[in-house]
Amino acid sequence: MLQRLIELKAQVITILSDVNKQKGKQLESIYLTPSEWILINEIKCVLEPFQIVLEALSGSNYPTLAKAYNALKALYVYLELGNVFDSFNMGVMKQLLLAYLTHYFPRNDNNEQYCLMRAAAYVDPPEHLSLDNDELEKAEVYIKSLYDRLTLTLHDETSSNTAQQQKPGADEIKEEGLDTKNNHLSIYELFLRRTGIRTKVVNGEENISLEFDRYKRMLNMLTKPRYNTFWKDNTCLKRLRSMTKVLLAIPGTSVPSESCFSISDNFVRK
Repeated sequence: MLQRLIELKAQVITILSDVNKQKGKQLESIYLTPSEWILINEIKCVLEPFQIVLEALSGSNYPTLAKAYNALKALYVYLELGNVFDSFNMGVMKQLLLAYLTHYFPRNDNNEQYCLMRAAAYVDPPEHLSLDNDELEKAEVYIKSLYDRLTLTLHDETSSNTAQQQKPGADEIKEEGLDTKNNHLSIYELFLRRTGIRTKVVNGEENISLEFDRYKRMLNMLTKPRYNTFWKDNTCLKRLRSMTKVLLAIPGTSVPSESCFSISDNFVRK
């Protein structure tokens, strides 16, 4: 609307000027002064990046959290750095917008939404390249924590189901063998493992942290056209790949989920 008003400025001035005195007095209250035209231009300039971001993250584009993270990051940079050519009014507007952005989208590690967005950007090859070292480290810590929580939940459920189906007796445990001569697990840990309780990672490859460095090295050798097929082509990063499915499946808007429910509701009605 502001853009159209600015483009039609000459026509607006002509229409408001080319009226008789009686109508001129009636229109006097809405006649824009030169300073007001300047203010309209300033508002348009300040809000233009927000329009760009909103169009990129519109529901029709089905944006991911990864894309939303870098869009949010760009808005923060835009509002915080300012511009030497900004007028006083533009500076005030940017400070107000920054206050609202900080209130609704706080950048801290206690904000689950923000952490998920950063983690999603980490596992999305095109978005990953824009993260600095601090962001990479924090994303890795969060992904590992999320992976451990999910693994523990799945392991508890599996152990519970296994224990209900088959509870080992003393003879069975004895037959399993608790000899630790060629095993880095203690007798106690072997006993717990045999009964479905796992206290440590037995195989170093099961640690997702080992896949982070390998993932970053692979990205550095990757050509741009292959970004979109990275996870399809590289199945060796099993644990990080499983987390990628979780993180990149989260939509950046409610439109995909609404569409899903609309389709299912339509099937039910039929």
